Amino acid sequence: FALDVAEVYFSPRLATERHRVVEQVAADEQVFDMFAGVGPFVVPAAKRGADAVGVDINETAIEYLRANAERNGVADRVRAIHGDVREAAPEYEDWADRIVMNLPHSADEFLDTAVTLAGGGCVLHFYDIQHEDDPFGPGTRAIRAAAEPAYDVAVETERVVRSYAPHEDNVCLDVRLTAR
Repeated sequence: FALDVAEVYFSPRLATERHRVVEQVAADEQVFDMFAGVGPFVVPAAKRGADAVGVDINETAIEYLRANAERNGVADRVRAIHGDVREAAPEYEDWADRIVMNLPHSADEFLDTAVTLAGGGCVLHFYDIQHEDDPFGPGTRAIRAAAEPAYDVAVETERVVRSYAPHEDNVCLDVRLTAR
């Protein structure tokens, strides 16, 4: 990946987590990364054969995403969109088989948009920062509040990605949304 850390956010410490998610991607999936950055989820998903869309509000990150798709030979399977994901979502309503929401401090503010993007059967990778006493409850409740009753919500994986601060964890919920 090409990037300039002075212009975009990228954490090499999350490589294991990105690999874990991308390994779940099937060749015929439609993957939507709501906060794509330079493409660390989008480009590998496309390399697995998925049709991938990445949105980011940082224009420089999107320029790097396009360059990274090109340099990895997947530009034909990647759409990189500069802007607010809430504005891009209507074009992809009911489209996604898999959604990545790696914006842990505020992903919950975008759950309604994720529900708009979700197809009839969709896996949501929701990242959050929570206190160690209840690392998964707040995210699970927020997802249920946004998705039910239109979707059945099944939490498939609860994972502590890493420690974030004393008594706070960066966590991921892998949630299957199934249209009712």
